[in-house]
Amino acid sequence: EIGSCDFGTLNHLAHHGWQGMIVEPIEKYLNRLERLQGVHYVNKAIDITNATKEMYVYKDSVCDNDRDFSGMSSFGEYVIDRNLVEPVLVSTITYAELMYSHDVKRVDFLKIDTEGHDWVILQLVIYSGPLRPKLIKAETKHLGENLSKAVRFLEDKNYLVYQEKEDLYAIDLLNNHLG
Repeated sequence: EIGSCDFGTLNHLAHHGWQGMIVEPIEKYLNRLERLQGVHYVNKAIDITNATKEMYVYKDSVCDNDRDFSGMSSFGEYVIDRNLVEPVLVSTITYAELMYSHDVKRVDFLKIDTEGHDWVILQLVIYSGPLRPKLIKAETKHLGENLSKAVRFLEDKNYLVYQEKEDLYAIDLLNNHLG
């Protein structure tokens, strides 16, 4: 799960045997998650390089009034009002390095919710070699014109794509056996 915040995560699935990784660049949100066996918790953002980058996080006073804002940290592309956010330096890592450093052998399900950075991550995931996710769920409400690019890209890479109002689902047609 890339871009977890501290609510609506896949973390609870570990109670049913799920093994996975939760990637969240904002440390305070990641630290609020219960640590469960079989889950790796990674305090980084996925990007094109391993580096440090400025991310915009909604101020606590804003999040206290509307919890949804705590899940809307971004690299700046989709900040609603710059007066409501504060910059935070986060560590970034490439998708390939993340998979390698955690010795991941396969990805059955990948959930991406990164407030507009989803398009960049989708490309990194697909171009990262043999760890092709069998099923992808990605938020689309901040993709704008990149939504049609993302759909075409995934279809060209042999994924069957289904769109809902704010998410897309992509099923790998080359290796569609989940297990």
